[in-house]
Amino acid sequence: MKTHEKQTPQSISVKWHIDDIKAIENGQDLTDAQCYDVLCNIKDNHDANIGINWDVIVDAIWDYKIENDLETI
Repeated sequence: MKTHEKQTPQSISVKWHIDDIKAIENGQDLTDAQCYDVLCNIKDNHDANIGINWDVIVDAIWDYKIENDLETI
């Protein structure tokens, strides 16, 4: 038996998808590219003490729309 087959994993990964952004937006306002931009902004700027959650995503969408002069309600 190979040693690496019995090793304990050392990390985990949690993934968010543009569909998560679209779910909040009801799929109406942002393009796929814009949703990806929001995800990249979240990845690059989130607070590691808070992490990424639905509240962080909502705020990131709001910020993105303001920064890009998109309609906010």
